[in-house]
Amino acid sequence: MGEQSKAENAASVYLRKSGFQVLSRNRRVDNVEIDILAKRTQKNISHIYFIEVKQVREKNYRKGFPPFSQKQRARYNHSIRYLYATNGRSFPCHISLIVFNENIQCLDFFSDYC
Repeated sequence: MGEQSKAENAASVYLRKSGFQVLSRNRRVDNVEIDILAKRTQKNISHIYFIEVKQVREKNYRKGFPPFSQKQRARYNHSIRYLYATNGRSFPCHISLIVFNENIQCLDFFSDYC
């Protein structure tokens, strides 16, 4: 199993323990691959989370400055607009980031990254 797969497995477990329902992994939304698509209900409203999973070397990781490029943000925003257009309604969506170190330990989870 590759390191990214291990990080995605750990992310799925972390999210479930945190009250999320993992809807799919490595899902393509209009040619954009989303590492994890998850849902969490808050105050009777379902929120959809587009989650990028990153694995970094802990010694190189600066808290608050995770590796998520402008291009990735733009692609995720495109995916949200695509879901709105194809679903015919809007719902709260969040672009999120979960960061693991080389030992697959969670360093950070940004539920509203951008």
